[in-house]
Amino acid sequence: MVNGKVYDGSANEPFSGKLTNVPDRLLLIGQAGFQLTGKLASIAIAIAIAIAIAIAIAGSVPAAENNAQSFLGRSGAETLLSGAMCDVQIDGGLLDGPAVCKTPQSDVVRIGTSFKHGALDGSFKLSGGQDDGP
Repeated sequence: MVNGKVYDGSANEPFSGKLTNVPDRLLLIGQAGFQLTGKLASIAIAIAIAIAIAIAIAGSVPAAENNAQSFLGRSGAETLLSGAMCDVQIDGGLLDGPAVCKTPQSDVVRIGTSFKHGALDGSFKLSGGQDDGP
């Protein structure tokens, strides 16, 4: 990466093609749209935890509070990332096209999204990473 563009080795022209095995953090953490997604997910999970605490029996409340504090203590966007490896299209050195992120050494899709001219564009699908099996 040089000045926000992907280059192939010591080439003078920006890379175009498919880039494979990019760590999800490298691909997504700097994206403004992803940061917003993380914040919204944090709010939704915090509300769900608050509801669970409100209806929980007295013996499980401390554990639920600890889980809420643990989750809310981290960045929402970082919490969504799972160490997945992504394949993404590059055009003229910029992210441009579909991106699929899978659990390492697996075909289990964790994240599906797309980019246009270097920025997130369109839907963002996040999966819990469960393998449905054959």
